[in-house]
Amino acid sequence: IRDGIETGVGFTPYSNALLIFMLPHSIITISVVTALLPTLSKFAHEKRSDEIHDQLVKAMRLVGIITVPSAFGFLIFGPVMSRALFFGISRADSNYLGYVLCAFGLGLIPMSLNLIALRGLNAYENVKLQVLSNLAMNGAAALISVGCAIWLPHQWVTVGLAAALSFSYYVGAWYTTKLLRRYEIKIHIPEVIGFYLKLALLALVIMVPLYFAESHMPGGNTLHLLAVLLISAVGYLGLARFAKVEEVRSLLEIFTRKSR
Repeated sequence: IRDGIETGVGFTPYSNALLIFMLPHSIITISVVTALLPTLSKFAHEKRSDEIHDQLVKAMRLVGIITVPSAFGFLIFGPVMSRALFFGISRADSNYLGYVLCAFGLGLIPMSLNLIALRGLNAYENVKLQVLSNLAMNGAAALISVGCAIWLPHQWVTVGLAAALSFSYYVGAWYTTKLLRRYEIKIHIPEVIGFYLKLALLALVIMVPLYFAESHMPGGNTLHLLAVLLISAVGYLGLARFAKVEEVRSLLEIFTRKSR
């Protein structure tokens, strides 16, 4: 207010956007890694590092089915989501919250990758290496956050802080996979990145045209969000099946078993 800024900035848009951002991670990634840990622990006890490597890569690919399109959904439709979910605030405030969500969306993929890689360390009960990974990630977030506070215009600091947290997850994911090499578990970037690029392309084919069409849809914010979510989900899963992405079927089987 002192600087004449009265829209959106501060802790409230940051915390609200963070809650939305955590949703796919909490539902999908946590479910997969919870089911994964007993198997990893068994392989660690038997010193079968190759099996642990395969399980981690499989988990990363399974989780990517949801986290990749979700990340692009936050990045592209952040303001659409915030306008529908926070309908009691001004349009300017809801749009700003959406921009914060866009910045968070950049970090959804590496956050999930980092958690899966950390489960590899969990299997060996190595708390020290997990602390080192978190220290590197939090250190990167702190340094970038200070830079954002110093150099960004005041109205964009909150968005910058969200982007700082997102970037820190890239540092965490990279460093944690490096630490796994101490146990002869070498996860190479091409094992995952090519698959993720394929998923990103499928998501963008659906979402980019939808982004331009959204403002021309009839109805209000809630109807727009429902249409965006439904068309994106059906279109993405349809393209994934057409592209013969086998992980879609595997992920559906996991949640079908859990619901029984």
